[in-house]
Amino acid sequence: MYTCAVKMLEESGLERYEVSNFAKPGARSQHNQAYWRGEDYIGIGPGAHSRITHEDSIMALVQIPEPIMWINKVTKYGSGTKRWDKLTKQERLEEIILTSMRTKEGLTREIFSKFVTDQSLSSFFGCSVTTRGLLDGGFLEIGDEYLRASHYGLNVADNIACKIATEINDKM
Repeated sequence: MYTCAVKMLEESGLERYEVSNFAKPGARSQHNQAYWRGEDYIGIGPGAHSRITHEDSIMALVQIPEPIMWINKVTKYGSGTKRWDKLTKQERLEEIILTSMRTKEGLTREIFSKFVTDQSLSSFFGCSVTTRGLLDGGFLEIGDEYLRASHYGLNVADNIACKIATEINDKM
């Protein structure tokens, strides 16, 4: 059913720019772009997550998930933050892989180079058995500027992203 829906939407002139997002050309929603591109974002409200760059560190903030407890803490202390963790570069790159592989653009060289400065996407990912299998199977595409799920691969993008994210454990 999902594949039929994708086909119908694309035949109607809508662009599939993320696994479950479609738009007319030039009319993409901007809401999730920060998540997919690894930019800072602030989540407000119970259970919300944020990623904030602070003094050259990437901080992960998580708000208290229970609404009444969150409201009480905000009222008393001015913040409902439950956890404030410093992410390693590897952890943040893993997150970005998990989100960016869901997009039409995938992981771009521009974003990747913020984490790995001495290798290209092709040299970092292209030689592994896992990546080769995904490339040979038609699930993944790699070039100088991108590592991304193919049109077909977008249907299983979360699985691809998990496999790619595990690749960095041996390399960082």
